[in-house]
Amino acid sequence: NVKMNNSNLGKNYQYLEKIISGYRYDILRNSNMMNQSLPNKGLLATILREIPAYSGQFLSYEYSKIMFSKILQIPKESLNSITLMCCGSIAGINAWIWSYPMDVIKSTQQTIKSNKPYPLKKCIKYIYNKHGYKGFFIGLNACLLRSIPANATGFLVYEKIFKYLNNQSNFE
Repeated sequence: NVKMNNSNLGKNYQYLEKIISGYRYDILRNSNMMNQSLPNKGLLATILREIPAYSGQFLSYEYSKIMFSKILQIPKESLNSITLMCCGSIAGINAWIWSYPMDVIKSTQQTIKSNKPYPLKKCIKYIYNKHGYKGFFIGLNACLLRSIPANATGFLVYEKIFKYLNNQSNFE
């Protein structure tokens, strides 16, 4: 059985809250997110990439499991490793298809040679003027090929660990 010491919980929470509020203050004081003047340019583009990417990734993973279980006429929990890896691959491909244009924008923002912050809108215009709409998809094929084994493996490991931890009745 897991027992928690409640007397230290409040102190730890207050300490963590001070750290988070300090970082929040530093970010707001030292930057304007829309102008990307943070030391690591591309924060806004990264946030705009991550939210739809991971939302779509986990949504499509779960949906793929549901569809495979219907096709195979077995419960979702009984899917074998190969099927789970297929679901993971589908999830990875889906995540990158939706988020890749924003990834190109973020990478361009981070690598462009400029002494001033390079705003998101200006970066989008730069890519479009240089390459057209296809510029937002340069390198997508290689990214999709890489995502297949990476996500297949990642989701399989996730499922195996999840099953292992759920089968453990005693956490000591």
